[in-house]
Amino acid sequence: MDKLVKRSIFDLLWKHLHEKEITVIHGARQTGKTTLVKQLIDSLIQTEHVSKDQIYYYNLDLFADYEEIADQTVFLRFLQKKSEQRSFIYIFIDEAQRLTDTGRFLKGIYDTDLPLKMVITGSSSLLLSRKTSESLMGRKRIFTIHSFSWEEYLSIDNSRLLACLGQKELTKREQTPLLENLMEYLCWGGYPKVASSPSTENKKQYLLELYSSYIDKDVIQYLGVKNPFGFVKLLRLLASQTGNLVNLSELANSCGMKLETVENYLHYMIETYIITLVRPYSTNIRSEIIKMPKVYFLDAGFRNYIHQSLNSSLLELEKGKRFENFVYTELQRKFESIHFWRSKDKAEVDFVIPVNGKKLIPIEVKASESSVPTISRSLHSFLKAYPCPDAYIVNLSLEMTVTEENCSIHYILPWQLSLIGA
Repeated sequence: MDKLVKRSIFDLLWKHLHEKEITVIHGARQTGKTTLVKQLIDSLIQTEHVSKDQIYYYNLDLFADYEEIADQTVFLRFLQKKSEQRSFIYIFIDEAQRLTDTGRFLKGIYDTDLPLKMVITGSSSLLLSRKTSESLMGRKRIFTIHSFSWEEYLSIDNSRLLACLGQKELTKREQTPLLENLMEYLCWGGYPKVASSPSTENKKQYLLELYSSYIDKDVIQYLGVKNPFGFVKLLRLLASQTGNLVNLSELANSCGMKLETVENYLHYMIETYIITLVRPYSTNIRSEIIKMPKVYFLDAGFRNYIHQSLNSSLLELEKGKRFENFVYTELQRKFESIHFWRSKDKAEVDFVIPVNGKKLIPIEVKASESSVPTISRSLHSFLKAYPCPDAYIVNLSLEMTVTEENCSIHYILPWQLSLIGA
């Protein structure tokens, strides 16, 4: 049985459970949406003493559940009857994108003003948003759930290490198990089933099942991709280019596909929560890269499975890719807007975060260990172009602050990412 982990998003969902708006939970397959829904249901019963017969849960992966609610007219009569018997009812619909015309279906129920609350989940932003965006304008709030963050990963059975997150000046003895755990996380990622399994073989099997399910159900069945082999080839190319600039024309040539097809496939990967593209930050089009994005994967284990690199003995380049990808996924849980910076003479800063429209936070990521602080030419170039009060270098060995270009440059360790922008 999977170990119960309280997700960081739970409190936000719980608060919204008491709002009239429809609560929409998006996320990739197997990231724990159903578990979250069941935790919400349990909390309603245990904390607010809501009766079980006020709660109705439908998993539309099950044909019997789908049949119960597929006819909106029949379902509405059922809801009207139940709401007359009870002062308030809760409706939870898992995989709601399976409904025909999801948006109109839910809008029709919402607009009856019956005393009820609806919570729906969907495993694809693309599939769900196509059907709901216009119809549910002003009637919904969307929450996105990803695989476990490192903090959630540690909470499975490493509460002692969990307490070290955000801490400064840990001893080497305290740092060693943290770094060992991080390397495990960078290898296997945070899909709940994978993260909760102590067995390496089981982890591999779960990743195989996740990958197969994604290709068979999301890519082929729901998205109707006509060239799944080309899709997989593109996915593998992107896995090898994690953290690199993405040249769409080169990808199209490598995959033997039209540029338009590559663009569509990238869109599908983004909307099914597999990858994300980070855009360059620029105010000077003459000297800075403004077009090509960089690619990152939203789960390390999924990326490593595709890349066929599920091992702990890493070349320095692969270690750097994993570490940079990790820093991105942790930052995107906290910051809405993340960019990178690259000049035409190839100076590059890994991440640039605009904060409140007032200042920029440049962040460099270094997986190589060093005992001497070294400010890169790239960071110097950025600070001359964009003076900043603070910059960060996320690394594996140094913890200190130095001053350059009137900027405080903070060397921080992986468990101190929460200090950025604090």
